[in-house]
Amino acid sequence: MRLNKIIPAMLVAMSAVLLQSCLKDQEDLFDNSASERLQMVLDNTKRILESSEDGWVLDYYPDRNLSYGGYVYTVKFDKAWVTAGLEIEPGKFEKSLYKLTNDNGPVLSFDSYNSLLHHFSTPSGSGAGPGGYQAYDGDFEFLIMDVTENTIRLRGNRTGNTMWLHRITEDAASYLASVEENNSSLFLESLRGVIGGKEVEVYMEPQRGSRYIEVAWGEGDDEVFGTCFVPTTDGIRLMEPLSVNGVTIQEFAYQVASFAYVGTASNGEVVTLQGDAPADYSTFEEFAGNFALKYSNGTRSIDVTLEASGEDTYVIKGLGKSFDVVAKYNLGRGCLEITSQQVGVDGDNYYWLCGVGLDSSTGRPTPSWSTDCGFFVKKDPQNPGTFLFLPNNFDELRAASLMVWRFAGSVDQAGYQAGGQAANPWRLANNSAQMANLHSLVKK
Repeated sequence: MRLNKIIPAMLVAMSAVLLQSCLKDQEDLFDNSASERLQMVLDNTKRILESSEDGWVLDYYPDRNLSYGGYVYTVKFDKAWVTAGLEIEPGKFEKSLYKLTNDNGPVLSFDSYNSLLHHFSTPSGSGAGPGGYQAYDGDFEFLIMDVTENTIRLRGNRTGNTMWLHRITEDAASYLASVEENNSSLFLESLRGVIGGKEVEVYMEPQRGSRYIEVAWGEGDDEVFGTCFVPTTDGIRLMEPLSVNGVTIQEFAYQVASFAYVGTASNGEVVTLQGDAPADYSTFEEFAGNFALKYSNGTRSIDVTLEASGEDTYVIKGLGKSFDVVAKYNLGRGCLEITSQQVGVDGDNYYWLCGVGLDSSTGRPTPSWSTDCGFFVKKDPQNPGTFLFLPNNFDELRAASLMVWRFAGSVDQAGYQAGGQAANPWRLANNSAQMANLHSLVKK
């Protein structure tokens, strides 16, 4: 049912032509010349861009065929400089020059190299695919379409795609962190609801690198709308407004506990798009009790007990001989998440339970002390009472095992790389510092 994604990019082309026509071809209707009016647009845009103390979020859509969905940037403007952040480079910010100029219309240009702002437009290989000599078909120059104090609509000069700048009122790093947290909860692919009195069926691709939504209504679902979207701090925002029976809506908040997207339409109507919990979704309470933890691809096991600690945390007892393991409940995914964590200190030795996976460059098993590296523990719909260990979304290393690792110093200090697998008394069960190839938790 997926549409050709090139369609949304074509919808704004006419408005760009009209804007340029107003600036260049209708001089007799205004007291000022076209060039003077254009400069007024540029001056006003610069004033507004610099007026935001915390900057702007840029809804960015690379590729003229919209093959990759939307991505989230933050950009803060200060005189001739812009400081950018990008959701796929958490914690990294880069400063470069920008300019507002006339290029057959008012243009915002990031023409001074910035590895973040040029991520989607800089070739990195010889192939024709993503990152090759065609890069991701991204834009770094944008025609300014509409300007208000809080929202600026742009059009990519290369792709013709609609982009948006939205004023933000919080620190850029905090904003991107909230976006990433929200993004981890977006997994629903099928929803339904009513917009403008019409029943709608919704299909979504929420994963980063796709982020596409399609809405169908009418007899036989003969009316269909498709566009891409970006995650926000609490939901999603569409590239183009959705209009059904004269009712328009562009932004939805995601209500994790009820599996619903909720937004307010142009006529004040509250729109609810309702999804269903997937078969592998578990409530918090389902993880309490006694289990056999199976590893070595299910051939070995150890008895453990999961005890609730607060509203979103479990303590796993019995996994370590002299320590407990903390697991966090992920409400959005309906699963537990076990990640690398410090489990003990002995003098200058720091002991960590680390996720272990194959290093992409060496192919060797490698422990990670990143607290983002680990496992999702998700219900197996085919086997009641069984929860499977799956690598989480840590991009650098797909964890397969757990290992207790001794660091000669804190991981925040120089020299932390020295060390190795822990010896007694910090070994895991069955006289080994490593539990290889984690498989499942089976309720007893």
